[in-house]
Amino acid sequence: MSILRSALVSMFVLVVSLHLAQAETNISLPSGITAAINKGDAASLSGFFNSSIDLVILGRESMCSKSQAEQIMRDFFNKYPNQGFEVLFEGGKENSKYAIGKYTTANQVFRVYILIKAQIIHQIRIEKDDAN
Repeated sequence: MSILRSALVSMFVLVVSLHLAQAETNISLPSGITAAINKGDAASLSGFFNSSIDLVILGRESMCSKSQAEQIMRDFFNKYPNQGFEVLFEGGKENSKYAIGKYTTANQVFRVYILIKAQIIHQIRIEKDDAN
């Protein structure tokens, strides 16, 4: 009886684990966000911003309004024109998601972290990717 119980518990844990893993892999960044970053379109990207957003751009952190964040992102896109943006990893649960991406310019590669809650961006962090 204890062997049967162990087998049933193991199967239950396996099924639940697989379900949770599948739920995490179905989490994806809204396509409008990746399209805006690919185009370097700060105005379109700001349409996904929370009313206040935490930006950390190359070590400079600021909690700013939607319009301030749009201007900061516009300045970044102008200074570092995009030659490609690729989402490397996405995860999260229910209404909270995150994505890690690679933003490539002619001379540099940046790592981009995006935190989304209920389809709204709450944080963007951009760092130089020293691995490339």
